[in-house]
Amino acid sequence: CDPGPLVEDTYYYWYVVATDSHGASTTGPIWDFMNNAPPRMTIGPIPSDGTAGVPSKTNLSWSGCDPDAGDSVTYDVYFGDADPPTTVLCDDVADTTCDPGTLSENTAYLWYVVATDSHGATTTGPTWEFTTNVPPNTPNGPAPSDGTTGVSTSADLSWTGGDPDASDTVTYDVYFEADDSTPESLLCSDAPTPDCDPGPLVEDTYYYWYVVATDSHGASTTGPIWDFRTNVPPNTPGSPSPADGAAGVSITTDLSWSGGDPDPGDSVTYEVHFGDSDPPTTVLCNDIAGTTCDPGSLTEDTQYFWSVTATDSHGASADGPVWDFTTNVPPNTPSGPA
Repeated sequence: CDPGPLVEDTYYYWYVVATDSHGASTTGPIWDFMNNAPPRMTIGPIPSDGTAGVPSKTNLSWSGCDPDAGDSVTYDVYFGDADPPTTVLCDDVADTTCDPGTLSENTAYLWYVVATDSHGATTTGPTWEFTTNVPPNTPNGPAPSDGTTGVSTSADLSWTGGDPDASDTVTYDVYFEADDSTPESLLCSDAPTPDCDPGPLVEDTYYYWYVVATDSHGASTTGPIWDFRTNVPPNTPGSPSPADGAAGVSITTDLSWSGGDPDPGDSVTYEVHFGDSDPPTTVLCNDIAGTTCDPGSLTEDTQYFWSVTATDSHGASADGPVWDFTTNVPPNTPSGPA
């Protein structure tokens, strides 16, 4: 007997009355059955519906079941960046997971699941959506500034970082090397803040560095290579006046010398050591900006020693040599008048 189309997930009751050719009949018992129940609506998507900042390497998962204990269920996953998604990403899978491969960053994806039981009954789940992670900001704003010269040998490195996803944390790897425009040495690893201490640097040296920012989802952004040159010490004081070894120098002479600094922006101050012994120990002029120093009235017929230390605005210094001169010997006292 064909009952025609039955309604899913419905109980049916039936019995049979048998009648022979003489009109005698017998009524059978009442039987019942439940028509096939379709799979249950899938729930609990991962990533959760509406989630932002999802890693570009993530699996899709969901939960589902079938009210008929003996029924098996398979799933088709529709996926894409358009609504509705039309690409069958996973077809006829028995597990409740699906690997979409590597996804594009900062992209909205939509997906839904169709569950089919072993009797061909289907249930289509709702359309869910998530947005993949936005990678960290490109490191920028370096300090020391890119191309800077005259940098202190005690300078720290810092930069601007962060992440467009406010809830993401970011760590930084700093690659740093002297005199190599493609630095490969890892100076700071997984730094939680945008700064790094390189330790004492070498004077008059070019340094190259860059920063890799990595967020809490594993997405990373590599900054450009920056460079700076550390401070060059001041010029060694030279060209003394009086000249080194000079004799007959006036007792009212001033001391002068040549100085300066190779870094155009640096200022230089000088300290003059002076005395009648070698090396001279008395600080005659201290922290002066000019290249002249007045020793006052000197003693005749005396050998004096002096030296100059130049210090620039970054604290680097250069010691000049020890020079000497002898003051004038007065003329003989006239004698023997005639």
